[in-house]
Amino acid sequence: MNLELYLQIGIPIGTLILGFILNKLNEDRPKLIHYYVNPAATNFSPPNEEQKFVNTHTLIILNRGRKTANNIKLGHHILPSFSIYPSCDYKIIDLPDGKKEIIIPKIVKKEQYIINYLYFPPITIDDVNSYIKSDEGYSKVKTIQYTPMISKPLQIIATIMLLLGCVTTLYLLIKIIINIVKIV
Repeated sequence: MNLELYLQIGIPIGTLILGFILNKLNEDRPKLIHYYVNPAATNFSPPNEEQKFVNTHTLIILNRGRKTANNIKLGHHILPSFSIYPSCDYKIIDLPDGKKEIIIPKIVKKEQYIINYLYFPPITIDDVNSYIKSDEGYSKVKTIQYTPMISKPLQIIATIMLLLGCVTTLYLLIKIIINIVKIV
């Protein structure tokens, strides 16, 4: 019985099966993420009035998972004027501590909602949103950076190279371990 031959064949197959199982466990659930874009303070001058300022920001919520997220709750310290795109059913709940919550019944997989807020000083972005959660857990805030997109073929090549590097490294580690065991 050649142990080295079985290891050379079995390890890549076992790694593939383990990766598939871990991917299924991690991805077969809702995965809410959110990020803030375009915070701005704009001044404007209505006719025959003094100059005024208005603040605005946009909140984007998306479900990157493979299942529907249910009862998404957007907590607010102060709820200013807002709009949600695309239009959806939602309700506003008054909380006992005077804060408010927008509840969106569900966000299906790969769907996103854009919420625009409009408010006047002294209210700032920190005074508006407090938390975002669903029945399945809290949403994770992401920091975004505006950069050019990498082309799809280049992404595929980079992914293949990364996977080949990981499999090669694992194979070499196993070979080293086998050689160490033979020496001992």
